[in-house]
Amino acid sequence: MADIPSWLLRPFDPKRDKPIPTVGGNKSTEYLGHHKLADGEWVVYPTIWFDRQDKPRLLNAQSSIVMVDMIEANTDYKFPRFEAEGEALSYAKNRSKGGGATKKSLLSD
Repeated sequence: MADIPSWLLRPFDPKRDKPIPTVGGNKSTEYLGHHKLADGEWVVYPTIWFDRQDKPRLLNAQSSIVMVDMIEANTDYKFPRFEAEGEALSYAKNRSKGGGATKKSLLSD
């Protein structure tokens, strides 16, 4: 994720970040949301983002979608997309069960 401009927030990077403390003493790499795009596809996105000092920032859904749009417009990265909402939800649940972003970044290029 080195080519994401420093003026943008970025999702968890397993090579760079450590899981952050959350409620109840747990740790998390990302909280995933999903959103229906204008073209009818569903995108899965994080709501935990990191600034250029590597500090986590929790964004609401609307701000996260703006960040997704900005990253995709300014880089070659794409967030996961699905034809049906159920597919997006299933992906998010399975990703979480499999260790979340500790294994692989949410972004693909």
